[in-house]
Amino acid sequence: MRITIYFFLAFSVLLIPSVQGQVNVFGADWVKGKLLLQDSEGDTIQCTLRFELDNNLVQIYLANNTVKTYTSRQIKWIQAYDPASKRDRNFYVFPYALNNRYVSPTIFEMLTEGTVSLLGREKIVIVQNTWAGSRFTQAQLSFDFYFGFADGKIRVYRGTRKDFEYLLKDKSGYIRTFIEDSDLRYNDKDDLIRIINQYNYSNYKDKVSKYE
Repeated sequence: MRITIYFFLAFSVLLIPSVQGQVNVFGADWVKGKLLLQDSEGDTIQCTLRFELDNNLVQIYLANNTVKTYTSRQIKWIQAYDPASKRDRNFYVFPYALNNRYVSPTIFEMLTEGTVSLLGREKIVIVQNTWAGSRFTQAQLSFDFYFGFADGKIRVYRGTRKDFEYLLKDKSGYIRTFIEDSDLRYNDKDDLIRIINQYNYSNYKDKVSKYE
């Protein structure tokens, strides 16, 4: 029995590659979508497209089997169909100093929109795991989150309670109670969408009550 267990563990370790799995950020593969350019008069281009958030580039596949590339300076809005979630995902271009560099047009996914909007940029991170006594690295999808405010400013959000309450201090106590009662997390995309929607709803109720 001991020999069998040792053989199983040794064989299992051999099956684990140094980096587990093939992971792509959304937009790396060709998908159906729409594109609105800066110099257009509201007309959208329906196309097959892909994009690179790292380089803020969008490519569209043309009918003559050629590829045309646009930079974020030429783009207002992207809508791309996600086959995994079976829904459209919307991306906008806003001026922002990414990684504390100079301000330039930057592509963000609009996760939810309101008085405060939740923006995101998907990326791949490499994490270390342990299995059967062996350490290995694994590629995972992750998000960098940002809050967009009504005055046009965008602030990076680091996924902590402290950072959240600093950025949205006007309702920090109310939102903290909502998060705790609903068992939500400060760094989960779906939870954050619920939290920001609740924050915006509370702001809306405050405005309405002033006129009642």
